[in-house]
Amino acid sequence: GGLDTGRAGGRASVSGAYEATAIVDVREGRREAALQGFRAAVDEARVAHADFIVAGIMLDARVALPDEPGIIPWLEEARSVFERVGARCYLERLEAEVPAVVAAS
Repeated sequence: GGLDTGRAGGRASVSGAYEATAIVDVREGRREAALQGFRAAVDEARVAHADFIVAGIMLDARVALPDEPGIIPWLEEARSVFERVGARCYLERLEAEVPAVVAAS
């Protein structure tokens, strides 16, 4: 867990490729493809045990697709990871995106 991405760096790289493709999909109006891409990125980063990368992808998905209800369950998990590793700037960014979710916990 945590910040260690060295054990499965290849998987973390694959997750980055999925996330980049998802962002392009958002910009080109392919919402469902983007959501699938973010999910694939999260799944790959999970396999790599890269918790911080997982949380970052979750936050990026919220920013890219702010009204997507499928992302809501990810936000508490992302907050938990950011708190655990002391990532204050990420917590602040998450709070700016979803103040109600952060405040409710």
